[in-house]
Amino acid sequence: MGGFCSYCERRGFHAALAVEHIKDKDTYPEFKFSWGNFLLSCTNCNSIKSTKDIDGVLLPDRDNTYVVFIYLESGFIQVKPGLNGEKKRKAQALINLVGLDRVPNRRGIQVMILYG
Repeated sequence: MGGFCSYCERRGFHAALAVEHIKDKDTYPEFKFSWGNFLLSCTNCNSIKSTKDIDGVLLPDRDNTYVVFIYLESGFIQVKPGLNGEKKRKAQALINLVGLDRVPNRRGIQVMILYG
């Protein structure tokens, strides 16, 4: 995965990246050390997701998010136009889960700027 966040695809410094537990380790202690439960995530996405449930979302290690998202040069991520049905719903659910549509200071979300 290199130095990129699995969710937002932004490049980060090693200090700005964290091991993300897809299923949170407190609710699902049986997955705490399971490789299949780890993703590399920036501290922003990891903090926003926190312990939220992942049911009904696309996951970047299992689903090809390039098929459903547009990654804009500005850093914003959007669901591709024309996408519909279950994929659109799950793509939007992932955006909501980790705040991929976040703008600093909107909805009380604080965002650390990553350079790289």
